[in-house]
Amino acid sequence: MDREIAQKNEIINLYNHARIKRIGVTLQENKNKFHLTGFVTRADMNVVNLFFDKEPAILPIQNVILSFEYNKNFYYSSPTTVRLYNFQLRSIEVLIPERIWYHPVRRFSRYSVKEPGKVKIFIKKIETKPQETTQVNVSELPENLRVIYLALKEENPDLKKILSMVGEEIKRFSSQFRINIFKNLDQISPLERVVYTYKKPFWISDTENIPNYLHIGEKFGVIGYEKYFEMIKKKMAPDILDKIRQTYLSRGILSYLLIPILIGDKVMGAIEITVPREGGKKELSIYDVFYIRSLADIIAEVLVKSYAAAPEGKSEELELVDISLGGVSVVNKNMYLMHTIKENSILKLGIQYENTELEVRARVIRTNYIPGENAGIHMAMEFVGLEEDGKQLLNKIIRESEKGA
Repeated sequence: MDREIAQKNEIINLYNHARIKRIGVTLQENKNKFHLTGFVTRADMNVVNLFFDKEPAILPIQNVILSFEYNKNFYYSSPTTVRLYNFQLRSIEVLIPERIWYHPVRRFSRYSVKEPGKVKIFIKKIETKPQETTQVNVSELPENLRVIYLALKEENPDLKKILSMVGEEIKRFSSQFRINIFKNLDQISPLERVVYTYKKPFWISDTENIPNYLHIGEKFGVIGYEKYFEMIKKKMAPDILDKIRQTYLSRGILSYLLIPILIGDKVMGAIEITVPREGGKKELSIYDVFYIRSLADIIAEVLVKSYAAAPEGKSEELELVDISLGGVSVVNKNMYLMHTIKENSILKLGIQYENTELEVRARVIRTNYIPGENAGIHMAMEFVGLEEDGKQLLNKIIRESEKGA
């Protein structure tokens, strides 16, 4: 992932280095494909001044980005605004950007493949194990949850045993529960669709009381039927709510909970718990919701670990963005792998082009998360120890790409 500079004094200092070294700075605006190169003449707490040689035909005012290369790094700013343009002095005054990001300068030109479908890239093996990024104070966990957590953190965890332990924990609240991993979104229930859309627990504490069916303002981070009506774009009416209430009561339901199983910001499934009125169990409290949400997090980690432990013969195809003699840029939309592959991970890749297949090793140098419905991760990788046959295949791919440019 690109590194960030957010301290204003560091940003000013960087532009002053560009001024002293007479480094060319590019002012660009992507929407209109505009770019202009100049030199920094002043940088203070408010503005950056640029001197330019060539008069621009047009000059964008908003969402301009300043970029330059310095000390083997490429720097680019957050969008900023042109405050003043002086034609006679050939000067542009730009508001100091709030942030700057940077990454190492690429040694090789990148190429977008003419026909991306002709080049297939697979992950054949993850050679480095992901490092733990968060530390949990195990002593503060409830005893039963602590046992499950420690089992999950073993070097070779018994994932089936852990899922069984989670199931036993859920049974303390109700024996009527279901863990559903969403494989086909067309087949999930309307309430599962609500949880999938809003990514929050759907909770009815006591089905007797109408107020429990709604969580206006999403207090405690939970939702109810107000989100169901919002999703289907229909007006919520008291008589409809009462009919819903009667349905729960006729089925002998005391309490109901639907907890999303989240990996990143993607809902991969849900835990559904129905507490029967005659089962001798109490209604689900908000504290129960929080506890069961922890169990859902454990299920999510089990899913990630189970994929990471998959046999090596199972290859994962990646979406190619661009390629060079030095590395490759891809998008991985497998949510399980997203939590397995980190920066500096070493991967064994397979590259197929026409009738040739090549196996290479690559190191992940940057990752950028892509949120939303098509969530995934953009990965920039550099090849490690590329052999001559690998260079020949890459040169062939690049030559074909240049023909299509």
